[in-house]
Amino acid sequence: MKIWALITILIIFSLCISESPQETLPPTTTPTVTTPAPTTSTPTTPPAPITEQSGKEKIAAMSELRKVIKIKAEGEVLYYQRESFWNNEEFSKLLELKEEFESKEIDSFKSTLERYNRDAVNPKIEFDRSKKSTVLICDIKDAKEGSWFDFDWLLRPYGLDFLDSNFKRKEKELYWEGEIDGVETTISIKFPYPISNCHEHVWPR
Repeated sequence: MKIWALITILIIFSLCISESPQETLPPTTTPTVTTPAPTTSTPTTPPAPITEQSGKEKIAAMSELRKVIKIKAEGEVLYYQRESFWNNEEFSKLLELKEEFESKEIDSFKSTLERYNRDAVNPKIEFDRSKKSTVLICDIKDAKEGSWFDFDWLLRPYGLDFLDSNFKRKEKELYWEGEIDGVETTISIKFPYPISNCHEHVWPR
């Protein structure tokens, strides 16, 4: 009887152990890593750099309102003066760019004269604030050939001619008014004696 009782106790004990809840570990989850889809960026054209105009470019973009050319013959020399008139805004800019303007005007005029074997002596630029004008002044030598003065250096660059362009001849003066490249222009050439002329030459009458 005792043996059966002991066997019964062991069976019950084993059943109790088998029915006891077992400790379970929480399930492990592997984090999912999402790779962002590659994005394609539309290439953009960078804006063009803003470049400031140089002084010479600013001057080249300007245009006179009017110009007056006065030439006076004395002996072997021509005394030359070209006065250009400007609006308020452009004249103010020229005052700011005086050195560049002087250099440009003088170099350009000397270059023109050199094409005709003439020379500008003591060229200079004057600024007249009251009239808002600039004045190129110089002496021109080697313009006299024998008994006459040759004005090819003056006429050809402007496309003018004493006869074909209808210069008015007074006793001691040749005079012209008109437009050159859209600019109202006056030309006066004076001599100390009565004159005669052809297309480009002037001599004593």
